[in-house]
Amino acid sequence: DWERRRDWERRRDWERRRDWEHRHERAMHHRYNDDYRYYRR
Repeated sequence: DWERRRDWERRRDWERRRDWEHRHERAMHHRYNDDYRYYRR
């Protein structure tokens, strides 16, 4: 039971980290697109 709980916590932390990295990548991508649009004008 303890092993299962530890494994679940590890997977939850990994999923949260992956979600945060994905959101960060999208934010950087949007910022880059805004800069590109601004420079193109």
